[in-house]
Amino acid sequence: MDGFPAIAQALFLVAGISALVAAVVGYQDRPKVDPYSFEALERIHEQEELRNLEVEEPEEYDGVMCNCCHTVYSPRFPTCPECAKRRKC
Repeated sequence: MDGFPAIAQALFLVAGISALVAAVVGYQDRPKVDPYSFEALERIHEQEELRNLEVEEPEEYDGVMCNCCHTVYSPRFPTCPECAKRRKC
């Protein structure tokens, strides 16, 4: 029983070192993104443009035309009543 605390301390030390190594490796593997790069700025600008787009709602139209059979139907329906194809918008 005298050797048990020494073994426990050794295992605790090994577990601590492995956790530290895993944290350092995980920190180094993350992608490095420069917040001031032109690519990041362009990506943020595109996201803002998409967010600010004004999209006309389907309720403003008299009807929706099916791309397959060219039937005009109510925009309340998700599929064409004639050919049962789903709208792409």
